[in-house]
Amino acid sequence: MRRLGPADAADALALTHANFSVETASDEVITQALAENADAFWGIFRHASPTAKPALVGYYAFLLLNETGLDRLLERSFDAKRPAREALASVPEETRAVYVWSVVARNGLTAVAGPTITRLMAERYAGLPVYATIASHGGMNVARRTGYRPVSPADDRLGGLFVLDRHVADREALARRHDGRLRRLASRIRVVVVANGEQLAQALAIRASVFMAEQHCPYEEEFDANDYTCTHFLGYFDGRPAATMRLRYFADWVKLERIAALPQYRRQTQIAGEIVRAVVDFSRRKGYRVGYGTAQKRYARFWKHFGFEVMPARAEPIVFSDHEYIEIYGQFEPHPNPITIDGDPYVIMRPEGRWDEPGVLEKSRGRPATNPH
Repeated sequence: MRRLGPADAADALALTHANFSVETASDEVITQALAENADAFWGIFRHASPTAKPALVGYYAFLLLNETGLDRLLERSFDAKRPAREALASVPEETRAVYVWSVVARNGLTAVAGPTITRLMAERYAGLPVYATIASHGGMNVARRTGYRPVSPADDRLGGLFVLDRHVADREALARRHDGRLRRLASRIRVVVVANGEQLAQALAIRASVFMAEQHCPYEEEFDANDYTCTHFLGYFDGRPAATMRLRYFADWVKLERIAALPQYRRQTQIAGEIVRAVVDFSRRKGYRVGYGTAQKRYARFWKHFGFEVMPARAEPIVFSDHEYIEIYGQFEPHPNPITIDGDPYVIMRPEGRWDEPGVLEKSRGRPATNPH
């Protein structure tokens, strides 16, 4: 193992192209990182024989983030495919965090080389947190085994942001920093109850983009005749429609359905988690204590973060629109101020989800009752 330099660029690019089927940073960006940052790439070489030139068979790549880069990473606006110059530390003293940019280490190379490379980086950047976006199940297993943890509950999934902080002296300060960044991120998110035709069109457009275009769900199965018998929710990020969900009502329980977020908002924001919290709080305010839903099997971990449990499997698997589904069940804490039949009738009349704002009907009580019938 050794650090790579510009002379190794061609071999590093060849490994990158051979190991990734998804879009990565461009060759130009990778080559530039190799040239500008001595600690960016650590190569793993194999000697075929004592006399043969060792072959590059794997590498670990890192980005050194300055204060701006760390802020963007935690606020989910950092673009790892096109890292901005102003987000990267130009000298070691400016480094505030290390980001695991890429790992190419198959056939047991991670177990052999990973601990050594991690130790060498820890020696050079002692006391700094190391972050990584986990993109595969194998990577998730390695990350957990080596001490990485999700930055937030919503990150505990593929595509989530993880942190290794066991070398950080003041872990409480780091936790406060994370909390502050997440609060700022949440301040850019607004979840509303759909209340007009434009909002409904935005919600349905998001669903069409996700379920029909991405997952190839037929139109008649996605728009299943329940869209006018439910409550829709719309999540905005920086004022742009980004996610949606709907809620249907039964006697003493609610059904959470059709959660969807546009691709550009999935990793960079916490909007999926925020919309679930909004729907659960809305349900609690209406007095519901039980929630139920069906979710694609790959999202079981996501729902567990919000108190939902996977129900025992039925004799026949639940399959529709070409996916296998699990059933999820959650019990909600009672709301301290639920809407009840004994409450203020004007509050009950208010628009859904806006029970703490005066409604148009109660404003009309300023006029005398003339009973014009």
